[in-house]
Amino acid sequence: MSKISLSFYGEEVYINSPSTLLDLQEQISSLFLLSKEDSQELILTYNDNNEKTFQIKTEEDYKIFLDKKRPKIILDVSQSSRIYKQELKEQEETDKNQKKLNQLIKLEDEMEKPNKYEQEKINELNGLIRKYGCGAQALIKNIHSMHNVKNNKQQKIREEICQLQKKLGLPEKYEKVGSMRLKAKPKPKKVDEEKKVDNKNNVHGDYICDGCDADPIVGIRYKCAVCEDFDYCEKCEKELGSKHGHPFLKIRNVNDAPIYFNCTLKKEDK
Repeated sequence: MSKISLSFYGEEVYINSPSTLLDLQEQISSLFLLSKEDSQELILTYNDNNEKTFQIKTEEDYKIFLDKKRPKIILDVSQSSRIYKQELKEQEETDKNQKKLNQLIKLEDEMEKPNKYEQEKINELNGLIRKYGCGAQALIKNIHSMHNVKNNKQQKIREEICQLQKKLGLPEKYEKVGSMRLKAKPKPKKVDEEKKVDNKNNVHGDYICDGCDADPIVGIRYKCAVCEDFDYCEKCEKELGSKHGHPFLKIRNVNDAPIYFNCTLKKEDK
């Protein structure tokens, strides 16, 4: 029995020549993991000695092919077939996701650039904070609120970018792929054993940070030595403490917090 080769999407398989077209279609279905209907919708062609192309549609066409003893049948997909329509649909979906991904990456890049109006507003609020000191808690919260709104928008965009990357089968790491920037999951930071926080004794349950609204304050609490009820977490004290205008009491451990203390300032500092 002679052998023939079947070429489909660049893959070439050799088989013993089936006696009928129906047997050939069944082997094609099995070899290329196609349904019976899909295999019957394929376009089967071969070339003769003069490189003229002939199509196999019927059993008679297949018998002629066998008589000519040609070594190869080329399989192609008809535009009216289910396979073609499915591939077209998948390609359209891929193109749509690719376009949306590029738009989101461009939007994220724009959001990371300094916004002139936003920066002017923050500078204005910072000027008022320096002028009014501890009486500007509302202004401080206003700045944090502006940052939080922007950060929330960026986070939603990055989550959507990640979802589209998965759909498109792109790697989940920070690198440039064409015009696309991919985000990496941050590696966990190593913690110095000496700097580990005893969370049980460093959760100040009844105190909220007047800088970032952290509730409760975890870690070191900074209490204003003048204001009746004004506290910063460690991060806000570092960023905003010098602008507050009053000294702070540093409370490392909840159990070390004083019940009462008195602070007397120089007249020029009051």
